[in-house]
Amino acid sequence: MKNKGMLFPEAGTVEKMRCDVCNAWMDIVRNVRGSKSWGGAMAGIITTFDQFICPYIKAPWHVNLLQLREEAERTVSKKIRAIIEQEMEEILSNVLRKLRR
Repeated sequence: MKNKGMLFPEAGTVEKMRCDVCNAWMDIVRNVRGSKSWGGAMAGIITTFDQFICPYIKAPWHVNLLQLREEAERTVSKKIRAIIEQEMEEILSNVLRKLRR
């Protein structure tokens, strides 16, 4: 998985990005100055980066999709992975139907 609904690439390296969880276009804040992680903050590492965050990252359905995607990646069973992926498709389909109203 490329991103989990947020990504912090070096400034100016990515024009736009879709969320790998729900496929929505991510919100962008350019040229953020600071630390990208807790460890970086503790070490005093300051850098300039762009901030990509899915507009739905805190929605319960998005959190659920992320957990299901992580579970699908962990399992060694092709049958279980297929069931999880089917459930993910159903969730996204229901969300898209509601958003279009």
